[in-house]
Amino acid sequence: MPVIEDCAIEPSQWTSLLETLCSYTDSKSAVIIPLKGRYPSLIKTESANELMSVYFEKNWHLRDFRDRGVPSLLRKGIMVDQDFASIDEINKNPYYQDFLGPLGLRFFAGIRVTADDDAWCITLQRSIEKSYFDVDEQKTIAQFVRPLSKAVQVGRSISAAYVKGCLDSLDVSSTACVLLDRLDRVKFVSNGAEKLFGSLFNVVSGHLRLGDARQDMRFNAYLNNELRGRFPSAQPFCYNTDEHLALIEVSRLPSAFINRFSTFQTMVTIKFVNANLRVDRGLLETLFALTPRESELVEALCRMSALPKAAEHIGIAYETARTHLKTIFFKMRIASQSELIALVSKCTPTRQSKEGVKS
Repeated sequence: MPVIEDCAIEPSQWTSLLETLCSYTDSKSAVIIPLKGRYPSLIKTESANELMSVYFEKNWHLRDFRDRGVPSLLRKGIMVDQDFASIDEINKNPYYQDFLGPLGLRFFAGIRVTADDDAWCITLQRSIEKSYFDVDEQKTIAQFVRPLSKAVQVGRSISAAYVKGCLDSLDVSSTACVLLDRLDRVKFVSNGAEKLFGSLFNVVSGHLRLGDARQDMRFNAYLNNELRGRFPSAQPFCYNTDEHLALIEVSRLPSAFINRFSTFQTMVTIKFVNANLRVDRGLLETLFALTPRESELVEALCRMSALPKAAEHIGIAYETARTHLKTIFFKMRIASQSELIALVSKCTPTRQSKEGVKS
C-alpha cells in the first residue's frame, strides 16, 4: 500500500493511492480534478474511466451541479452532497438522475488539495446502493487534507527544481523561452526572453501578451488551440512587426520533466528570423521550382516581414507580389507566411546575431 509521502517523490504512485482511498472510504472510484484552468490528463482509478469519459463527452463538466459545493470545499477542506443539496434536489436534479444514475453512482465526497495558489479536488464516488458520507466519515476523510496537500507541494517543488536544472544545463538562457503554468500564466522567463519585453512582448495580469493588439488576439486563439487540442496547427505562430519577424512555438513539457501538479506545464519559445535567416535562393528554386523573382520575394519576406514592404523592396507592385505569393504557396504546398518562414528556416542555415534583438 503506497504511503502518501511516496507520491511526492514518485508521481506514478498517485493512482495506487486513489485505489487505497476508495477501499478505505467504501467508494467505487476516485479522480483528481483541477478546480480551475485547463484539464490535463487526469489522475484517476481504472473504475473511473467510463465516468470521466461521459463527463467530458456529454459536457457535464460545463454543468457540474457539484460546483455549488466548491466554496464549502475551499473553506472546510472537504465537501459532500449534503453541503449544497437536499435529498429532494438530488432526487430531481439531472446531474444525479441523468448522468450519475445510469452509471450506477450517486453520493460522493471531495477532498481539497492545494499547492501555492492552485487547488484540486479528489472526488470519491460511491455506487448508487451506498449511502451518503455521514458526519463520522467526513471527519475521517478530513484528516487527509493536510498530508495530501503536503505531498502535492513537495512533488511540485521537486518538478520545478528539475525543470530549472534542465534549462540551465541546456543553456536555454540564451534562447527566448517562457514557461507557463496550467492556467497559461507566465512562471519563468529566460534571460533571452527578458530582453524582448517592452514594445514586442509584455506580461499583463500574469499572461504573455504581444505588443500589437490585433496579433495578440490571434496569438491567444493560437495558444488556446495548441494547448487544448482544438485544430492544432503544428506550425509556429508568425509574429510580424515593422522591424522584426518572429516565430513563436508552443509545446507542452514532456512528462519526463513534469507531473500533473507541476507549476510548469508549457514552453513558449521565440525565434527571430528576419535578421538571422540566410536564404539560399538557388536551393529554394531547385527544391520547389521557384522562379528567380519568386525566390527574391521569399527572401524579402524573410527580411521585411510585411508583404507591402517586401514588394516595395524588390520593386514590384503589391498586387503583383500577392499573385507571386499565391504561386509560391502552391509550389511549396503551404498556406501561410508562418509556414513559409518555418519551411525556409529548415532549408537554409541560420546564424544567430551576436547583438541579439533590441526591443
